[in-house]
Amino acid sequence: MTDFFHDHVGLDDHLYDPDPHLTVDPDAHHHVPVPEIVERYDFNGDGRVDAIAVDTDQDGRADTWEYDKNYDGHMDEVRYDHNGDGRIDEVDSDLNHDGRIDLVTEDTDHDGRDDVWEYDTNNDGALDLLKMDTDHDGNVDYRAVNHDTGHTIPDYGN
Repeated sequence: MTDFFHDHVGLDDHLYDPDPHLTVDPDAHHHVPVPEIVERYDFNGDGRVDAIAVDTDQDGRADTWEYDKNYDGHMDEVRYDHNGDGRIDEVDSDLNHDGRIDLVTEDTDHDGRDDVWEYDTNNDGALDLLKMDTDHDGNVDYRAVNHDTGHTIPDYGN
């Protein structure tokens, strides 16, 4: 399978026993709009899934990737390609491994650079600091404090 996950993240050299039977038929008619796991990866060979590639919009291509970055059996980062251009538009990270998002970065104008940053500065599960580069010049133009109620990593049944 050729996609962003393989071409840009460089995972082909690190795959351990990928399941070749996990594929999505792009011509199939999907009656239920549910995400499909396209591939599962075990990078360290411990038998547990360390990353999954998910097709959330039913077009046969992965557009969301979840990672277990510290190999504890829990996904702690999600990367999204919202517009289907093969580039990551948003990354949600659980940096302290408590099951809640601590940092969200977004590339809203799809130029390859982040221009929105959301932080949980006090580890209470709520994203309480927002910074934005609204004119995309590389400098933060907007800042808000205490703006969200929290996010969690989605569970695709991996």
